[in-house]
Amino acid sequence: MPAWNELLNEFEQLPPEAKGVWMNEQFDIWLKRVSELRNDKNVVLYGSGWLQKQNVPQAYVSITHEDLNGLMAVIKGMRFSDGLTLILHTPGGVTNATESLVDYLRAKFPAIEVIVPTYAMSAGTMISMAADRIVMARHSQLGPIDPQMPMPGGRSYSARAIVDQFDQAKAEITADPVVAHAWAPVLASLGPALVKEASNNLEYSGLLHG
Repeated sequence: MPAWNELLNEFEQLPPEAKGVWMNEQFDIWLKRVSELRNDKNVVLYGSGWLQKQNVPQAYVSITHEDLNGLMAVIKGMRFSDGLTLILHTPGGVTNATESLVDYLRAKFPAIEVIVPTYAMSAGTMISMAADRIVMARHSQLGPIDPQMPMPGGRSYSARAIVDQFDQAKAEITADPVVAHAWAPVLASLGPALVKEASNNLEYSGLLHG
């Protein structure tokens, strides 16, 4: 398989009207090659351009409930008994949407292999761990699976960190009410709804009392 720079150089030399066709051809060529190397297993590429699209809302590059419809359409007509090789590149996404994806795939395929070319973070790690086999390169990475809370500005923060910070503030203010002035701007940015939602997400993921 060619290196990234070789593919990029070939792509950039094409006229604009030919780039879309070239991309589709490359996907077809290399997915078939992976299938051949895997003894003709079904191969699905499930990925997003989240590293290249930093300013795009998370919902457009993360795992969501809508992805299940796309996945069902992609695997329709496959010979499920052959098993599945899932090439996965994702920042993660909605936990219960991920659970639905895994349940659906496990119901369809007797054996599932996940290949992580670069990153399968958060919910992507959960999908990988639900497979029978994970294939990674030296540079491939999985990530922590604690729930992440989207915040204004496109940033996400750990639900555990949000709850722990609120608990720390409550303990310090109870011990010395004077420090409430120092905590006021931090607590204002959290808000009661965010803390509650973070707690709910932790409880759902089994991490609140883990």
